[in-house]
Formats: sequence, C-alpha cells, structure tokens
Amino acid sequence: VAEEVDSKKLQVEVLYQLYDVHKDLGSTAIALSHLEKHRRVRDCLRLEVANKNAIGKELQYQTAKKERQIEELANQQRLAAAELQAQEALTRQNASQRNHLLGGLGGLLVISFLLFRNYRVKLKSKELINKKQRDLDEAKSNFFTNISHEFRTPLTLISSPVEDLK
Repeated sequence: VAEEVDSKKLQVEVLYQLYDVHKDLGSTAIALSHLEKHRRVRDCLRLEVANKNAIGKELQYQTAKKERQIEELANQQRLAAAELQAQEALTRQNASQRNHLLGGLGGLLVISFLLFRNYRVKLKSKELINKKQRDLDEAKSNFFTNISHEFRTPLTLISSPVEDLK
C-alpha cells in the first residue's frame, strides 16, 4: 500500500512495523529483509530531505547573490550618475571661468584702446600747441623785426642830417 501511495514516510513506518511483526513471529530472515528495506527507504528519505535542504540553501544563496549583484549594479549606477553630475558641474564651472576670463580680457582690451587713444589725442594736442607756439614765436619775431626795421629806417634818415649839422 505504501509503495502504491509513493509515500516514503509511510513506507518507513510500514517496513519497521513489518520488521517488528516478523521479529516477534520468529521470522528472522524476513524481519531482516524488512529492516534492510526500512533502512534503505529511511536513508533515501533522509537523502531527499538533505537534497531539498541543499537545494533550498542553494536557492537562498543564489537569491542573495543576485540581490547583491542588483545592489552593486544600483550602486554603480548611482555612482555613475554622481560622476556625471560632478563632470557637468565641472564643465559649467570651466565654462564660467573661461567666460569671465574672456570678459576680463575684452575689458582690458577696451581700456587699453581707450588709454592709447587718449594718449594719441594728448600727443596731437601737444604737437598742435607746440606748433602754435612756434608760429606765435615766429610771428612775434617777424613783428619785432619789422617794427625795428620801420623805426630804424626813419631814424637813420633823420640822424644823418643831424650829424651833418654838427
């Protein structure tokens, strides 16, 4: 009956009871045969239980291993996202620094241009003032030359007869 039901626990119990019954009846050979079958079935049952436990432990191990891998992948993904954000922030910072540098250089260039232009205007102004000063000096010199000539000519004309009178 136990073999038909295919229940190893039931087979173990039935075989042990058959062993007890045949032992009590004095059928030692049959009792030993049932005891041997009992031990084989019991060992097979224990082996099945051990296999089920091993399979369960293996499944637990594989599940834990997969969970660790998933967690590791999630950590790697978070790390990659953080690195990407840091890289983007660094890129923005570099762009900002570059823009500030270019703005500063542009401002410096404009200021330099204005200072140079101011210097050229002052230089031209000084040259113009110097030219006007030379023209003025030349005009004064011509004026005094002409005035002195104008005074000398009549004086010479007057002084000559006055000297003759003396």
